Amino acid sequence: MTASLRLYSAVSELFATPLMAAAALFKAGPAAARQTLALGAAARPECSYLLWVHGASVGETVSALPLVRMLLARDAKSAVLMTASTATALARLSMEHLGPRVLLQHRPADGSVTMRRFLRRWRPDGLLVVESELWPSLLLQTHACGVPIALVNGRLSERSLDRWHAVAPATLKELLRLPAVTLAKSPRMAEQLREAGSPAATYCGDLKHARGADSQLTQASLERLREALAFRPDGPLWLAASTHDGEEAAVLSAHAALRSGAHPNLLLLLVPRHPERGADVAAAAAAAGLEVARRRAGHPVGPTTAVYVCDTLGELPALYALAPIAFVGGSLVPLGGHNVLEPAQAPGGCAVLHGPYVEATAEAAAALGATEPPAAQCVRSAEELHARLDEALRDVSSVSSVSSVSSLAARRAAASRAARALEEGVSERVWGALEGPLGLPRGGHGERTGEARPAVPLNITET
Repeated sequence: MTASLRLYSAVSELFATPLMAAAALFKAGPAAARQTLALGAAARPECSYLLWVHGASVGETVSALPLVRMLLARDAKSAVLMTASTATALARLSMEHLGPRVLLQHRPADGSVTMRRFLRRWRPDGLLVVESELWPSLLLQTHACGVPIALVNGRLSERSLDRWHAVAPATLKELLRLPAVTLAKSPRMAEQLREAGSPAATYCGDLKHARGADSQLTQASLERLREALAFRPDGPLWLAASTHDGEEAAVLSAHAALRSGAHPNLLLLLVPRHPERGADVAAAAAAAGLEVARRRAGHPVGPTTAVYVCDTLGELPALYALAPIAFVGGSLVPLGGHNVLEPAQAPGGCAVLHGPYVEATAEAAAALGATEPPAAQCVRSAEELHARLDEALRDVSSVSSVSSVSSLAARRAAASRAARALEEGVSERVWGALEGPLGLPRGGHGERTGEARPAVPLNITET
């Protein structure tokens, strides 16, 4: 273990772990704090194989659901423990009807003692880490227990890579050598991870391209949304999804200009990335002179409503199904962009707008932008957003120009085609790459691939 890792382990257990538990207590209550400290009554269920899946937040954890469902379908005796770093992610997962064989927990704090306690309690047979969750104690202690680790959709931002290389390149190299298999988010990222020290990082598809949403959940949400919009059954609308602070101002400016111009009855469905920001987003819309309703507060949507703030969880796929065109956030501010393929996967397709910062979803953005006509377009300001929306919405409202109407329809159809091409076979390829290294069940009778692994020792007194 490098000197920096030894220092990290000591500091994390003594200082970061108590702070993280206190934060969990404040934000989510006593149960979350106990889970953060790996305390409490919950422990490994009776099962032939327990897969531990960890992701940071909603996007990461939801992207792993196709693999979770594949495991549950292939082996009736298996179970899954899913951990996340945010209460929002756990709330979102709880809506997915995953059944009693999937358990949800807050991520344990990354202290070495806490992590060993967590591993003794749960005794996972394999660990699936999603994207960039390279927590040192999580990886080191899991590896020390003989639990095989897989990093899927692995990625590090350019800023993170630069920071690692400048401060602790040997530490990064040591951590990247711990997974038994590393599947990168893109071919370029696979190359970068190999250069950083991962022995054999490879690419076999972006797991976020696979369809992971529960269709029944989406249909139920769609029905509730249509009921909420009953007073606006045929009114024009557009969607701004997964927006962050710094983006809503541009979205609201573009929307106000559209309503004061050729689209006076236009409705904006505005979905903040973090639902707890709903009240602030609604206040910003009201300050811009727009009549606003909040979904979480139960406000009705009337004929004069200009902005409907959908500050809820689990309804984004249904909202994409309602909208002919959507702006996907995290892209006008330098956050890397959110999943631009999700709107394209909606029934009938959805034309996409996004900002210039799409590093985290670059492959999908490029594929959607390369169709003819383009299924996705990049906008860099409120003015460009207004111009692209005005053009698209004139297509919808025009009754005299058949070619204008078909232009937006063609973009939506192109989005559907591009989505099908990107998502085809991704889950199966990723599963095939993980099956041997993680010893995943073959299916049917709990049979496992690969060599048997000794059980985690249980003769250590619990604290």
